Amino acid sequence: MICNCKKRDTKQEILKESFLLCGESKSSNFSLSEVADRVGISKTAIFRHFKNKDALIVEMRHVFLDKFAELFKGENFFFSQIPLKKCEFKEFSLIVDRVLSFYMTNPGYLDFFLSMDTMHAGIGKSLVSAMKDRGVSISDEFIAKGHQIFFKAYFCAESIVYFLTRRNFAKLEKNPVGISDEEFKQKVINLLWNGIGNESFILSDKRKKELDELSKIELQDENESKFFKAFAEIFSEYGIEGVTVERISEKVNLAKSSLYSYFDNKDQFILEMFVQEVSTISNLIFEKTECVENIDELIYTVLRTEKNYLELKPFVLMIHSWVTQNKFDLDKTHVLGNAKFIENTREKIQKQIGEKYFDTVSSFFGWISSLSGALTIYLGTQKLQELSKKEDYADVIFNLVKGGVNTEKE
Repeated sequence: MICNCKKRDTKQEILKESFLLCGESKSSNFSLSEVADRVGISKTAIFRHFKNKDALIVEMRHVFLDKFAELFKGENFFFSQIPLKKCEFKEFSLIVDRVLSFYMTNPGYLDFFLSMDTMHAGIGKSLVSAMKDRGVSISDEFIAKGHQIFFKAYFCAESIVYFLTRRNFAKLEKNPVGISDEEFKQKVINLLWNGIGNESFILSDKRKKELDELSKIELQDENESKFFKAFAEIFSEYGIEGVTVERISEKVNLAKSSLYSYFDNKDQFILEMFVQEVSTISNLIFEKTECVENIDELIYTVLRTEKNYLELKPFVLMIHSWVTQNKFDLDKTHVLGNAKFIENTREKIQKQIGEKYFDTVSSFFGWISSLSGALTIYLGTQKLQELSKKEDYADVIFNLVKGGVNTEKE
């Protein structure tokens, strides 16, 4: 008797479950034991296919990049052409639709992409180089545009990440997502192309200078607790993983046993520091935006205030990544912002934008905040400082929020 049973592809099952675990944990911090349990094999059996976890991560990276490259191979897109041509809406729509569909139909790929360069930065080349290595045509003229094209690409990439993450979170929590996948993709495409499309207000250079002055921040050291000062010093020297109970107690000159009367453990300590920072920046934004007159001034002031704050305390974003990866409930840490600020701006937002793109006021400001904040994570503090000398990135992001990538200005 001939058996027509299909041979099990254990290697592919290991890869599939590893990606799914990335999606569930929001990072690549899964264990090989977890993978083995999901596949239904022993942990030892994984080593027949991968030498160790690092080897598995490397293979996942190759799988991800190979599949991502397939979206663009064999196509004569605007970034492939010589001389370089302007990207039209039809072509832009096709590209963004493919990227959104790629992440929506491959669970865990988005979270793996977000973690792979930060956790395993040394194992590969840049995304552009990786795409070229896989046969995607990208012209030297396109690459030579450097920071001129960077902001548009960043605006699209970070926006896609933000809206997909919100949608995935709603599905994970079994909350209604409101619209179909196709409607969702079209909303994102239109927002990226046109921006919020509000032409009612134009900020003059004079008014921008006034708002720049309003958005300045001076942090007073005496307002910071001894715990926060200790945390900042330890984080700067050792990074997030180097924050230990021993180092904290040494910095604040307390015995470990005494420290536990303030915090249950290291995780609670870091979370408390993060909540403190979120509260500080939320109150600052509320204070700075109380006297703004319209939505443009509101967006500009939020971007400028957050930029100024994060330049003073860039490590706040790294803590945010840690909080997210460790699956803390961000809503309970008040990360969605100061309630007074949200309520104070609700009428402006709903009147001038309505529900054209955003289901809630907090989702609108979450998007604005992510555009400003994620630059520090993508580039690092030093590169961002270098970029700041060439471009006022808060102003560039403001113009993209307003008008999208559909602009003659390169």
